[in-house]
Amino acid sequence: MKSRKYSFFNFLKKRSGEYIRAVIISFMLITSIYFLWYFFLANFFSHHIHHATWHLPFIEKILEHPLVKRKNGPHITHGKYVQCLYQMMKDVHEVLDHYKIAYWAEGGTLLGAVRHQGIIPWDDDLDLGINFIDSYRFQRLQPVFEELGYKVKEMYYGYKIYASESLYTLEKNEINPPTCDIFLSESIDGLQTYSSIQARKDWPENFKTEEFLPLKKYKFGELEIWGPYNPQPYLTRQYGHWQIIAHKGYDHKDKVNNDFYPFKVINPLPAQPMGPLKNRFKS
Repeated sequence: MKSRKYSFFNFLKKRSGEYIRAVIISFMLITSIYFLWYFFLANFFSHHIHHATWHLPFIEKILEHPLVKRKNGPHITHGKYVQCLYQMMKDVHEVLDHYKIAYWAEGGTLLGAVRHQGIIPWDDDLDLGINFIDSYRFQRLQPVFEELGYKVKEMYYGYKIYASESLYTLEKNEINPPTCDIFLSESIDGLQTYSSIQARKDWPENFKTEEFLPLKKYKFGELEIWGPYNPQPYLTRQYGHWQIIAHKGYDHKDKVNNDFYPFKVINPLPAQPMGPLKNRFKS
């Protein structure tokens, strides 16, 4: 008669292959569920939170979930970028105002002006709009911007203003960041919409005429800049629950779209420049 000890180990030996397979399958199943949540469901919830109509406390609970919270959260823009952005905004504002070209903040710059009263701490560019009928006059201002150390590049949506290497170099790039995008738009059927068809596809949200005019000034750090008369409806269409939920947006430095990763806005203070802004434009 075989001993109990021998029988037990013989049983384990026979069953060991099954146990190992069971452990491996369980591990793979748990790992798959984790990655399914981390890479798909978290992104799904993040995307739909953007324009969700659910009860806000429920949305906030989702954002507080460890997996979502760990993945999300803002990457604060470096102080040198912030300083250059404020200086660029000051220079562009003074040039356009002096030459009587109406402009307005839109996109993330408008959101920053309304919610933070300045540059959003994780934003890294400027978004402004001008009327299409002013595009020729804007082109003629290129020598003025060059005197200030900027370059102007024509884009499908309008123009991009960026610094020449003689002004500063923060990143080795063909277009020296940070930059200011100038969007051309026009009034069509009660909407202030982009002149470029491709731009309309890329950014489908528009200002309604009654929301847009007359333009008014907004505090933007130590500056005052122009923006639409009633921006809240546009911001809600563009950013959903923008008062309490923020998105990283597009990272112009690393060229990564982080728009699917929201986080709660706790204290909407503006980014602060590293020093005083200079009076560079001589009218």
